[in-house]
Amino acid sequence: MMRRLLTTTVAATALLGGAVTAQAATGTLTGLLPKSTGPLAKKLPAGMVATPLFKGTSTAAQTVGRNRRFTLKLTPGLWLLTSTTWGPKGAVEKGELVQVKAGRRRAIAMQTTSTAVNMSVGKIMDPTGTWDVSSLVDVEMGEAADDAPCDYIVSVDRKGRGYQEVLKELKLNTTKYFPPQVRAQAKKALASLAGTAPQYRVEGRFTALGEQQRGATSGEFRLVDTKTGQVIWKETISTADGGHQDVMKRLANSVSKAICGAPVAFAGNIKSTVTVSGADSTWTANLAAVFLLDDGGDRGSFYELSYTIASLSGSVVFHATDGQGCVLDAAYNGSTFGVSNGTVILRVYADGHRTYHLNGGIVTAPVTGTAVCPDATASITIPLATGYLSAENAPWTGPILAGSYSGPWNNPIAGFGGQSGFQMNASWELVGQTDTPE
Repeated sequence: MMRRLLTTTVAATALLGGAVTAQAATGTLTGLLPKSTGPLAKKLPAGMVATPLFKGTSTAAQTVGRNRRFTLKLTPGLWLLTSTTWGPKGAVEKGELVQVKAGRRRAIAMQTTSTAVNMSVGKIMDPTGTWDVSSLVDVEMGEAADDAPCDYIVSVDRKGRGYQEVLKELKLNTTKYFPPQVRAQAKKALASLAGTAPQYRVEGRFTALGEQQRGATSGEFRLVDTKTGQVIWKETISTADGGHQDVMKRLANSVSKAICGAPVAFAGNIKSTVTVSGADSTWTANLAAVFLLDDGGDRGSFYELSYTIASLSGSVVFHATDGQGCVLDAAYNGSTFGVSNGTVILRVYADGHRTYHLNGGIVTAPVTGTAVCPDATASITIPLATGYLSAENAPWTGPILAGSYSGPWNNPIAGFGGQSGFQMNASWELVGQTDTPE
């Protein structure tokens, strides 16, 4: 799937100049541009422009052919790379700040302002555990994004040495030792970097590494939420003779499904009423809940994402009449629960349809209530237990999970027994969150 990008108007003529002649001490940048689409794709070339930020070196430009690959030889220093491709509405521009070092070759995955999910590639070790081959994964993930089922952008990793070196040089250029124009450019660049922090990071290692298009290749990979540090997906991916490019395509497919239209959290309201067949017993709950994404992976016929309860507050009210005619009433209101095991499970199937399942049980701390009997009134101390439930495969149309359930409840709370035949009426509205709630 083609990544969604914000379009800007860029003069095509700015891309048609030839690359500048390399000087004696240069570094090499290579990479792959996104695929152009729309009516202009066959009429106008894509291209790359490299502009030095702080030194008087000439701007370099290169027209990019159908293979979408570019190679630039640049003098050492900090450069702004700007690529232009074509979309249905016109030119699509992407930018990346890169530090060039003499005699070094570096693969670049362009970043952009976009509605797609922003992610980065962290440390990926080779089978010996000696070499970090994240640059290989970075480029392959960037290339595979065009054919992945959901949109993502591969950005510079905040923990990587390259990013730290760029950051160090930019901060240095904001000091009093540099001219006002240089300081202004550096501050602007720092502000731009601050707004492009990746939401997720791919980490892992290769257990076997073949050539690009052949040879046995396998790896253990995980996707980490950069804000919470939580691993939300992990998987072992292998190919008998497809090479590392095949593994990268599968990795891109799995990662994009893990973040495919799925929020990092759900937050909202859940209401439920639980009764017991043949008895006058009712538990009524009105809850505010937050579920955080914490696991996921390929389950064969579908891809699954799991969210677990992160915070819960609200009220639970109990009312019952026992066999001796005593009326029992107790209530709890707060945010401390002895048991809270709620989950939201999202599933993405091969044909594109999506479902979810909401399920949970709670037990409060013991609360004081009253028992009004025909001959006396007494205080009672009991915990209150209840839960919530949706249908097993409720349709997920996102980003809001809203619905109702009426039917049996096979009580998932350990230790809550003594009665059977539970019935539940529940309703909920959980709104998808693009950022982890504080």
